[in-house]
Amino acid sequence: MVEEWEHDGDEERVATAGSLALVREGLVRPDGVRDEHAYVDAGDEDTPEAVAVVALTPDGDVVLVEQYRPTFGEACVECPAGGVRDGESFESAARRELREETGYAVESRNVHVLQTYRPMGVARVRRAVAVATDVEPTPDGADPDADEFLDVHVVDPDEAMGVATSAEATGWTLTPLLLADRAGYL
Repeated sequence: MVEEWEHDGDEERVATAGSLALVREGLVRPDGVRDEHAYVDAGDEDTPEAVAVVALTPDGDVVLVEQYRPTFGEACVECPAGGVRDGESFESAARRELREETGYAVESRNVHVLQTYRPMGVARVRRAVAVATDVEPTPDGADPDADEFLDVHVVDPDEAMGVATSAEATGWTLTPLLLADRAGYL
């Protein structure tokens, strides 16, 4: 029955707000009935991919960012993360986002993508988790986007895992840190 679903090619961007868009599409169900489905897509159509970075100092501490998330109405502690620009690899985006959001830099050879995945069944986007080892602070510090207001925290792996497994964890904390832990980095 799964292969009997059909997309009829009728898609419409119903709303766009910032980095997200709501798209409606027509479907034909296995029973032949026409139906509609909606999904979340990248708002600007150019950055449907994003990467989160598990950044580890030479001492094995984890670099995290804290920022206010209007969706939750509170500040959240997360791994540095952001969109992948057109023509950019996940590794390059990870290095750029790490530097911009935290002021830490890493050599290319020390960035490894652990996993790419689809974060939820209602979003047509792809996410990646990268690990960056031996990250070091730059003399110039962070250079966040104009709409980013971030505090940087460097914590030991146990504290990072405590954040990841708390009820307040977001997808930019839980998934990256659990994958890094499973891969033996934490």
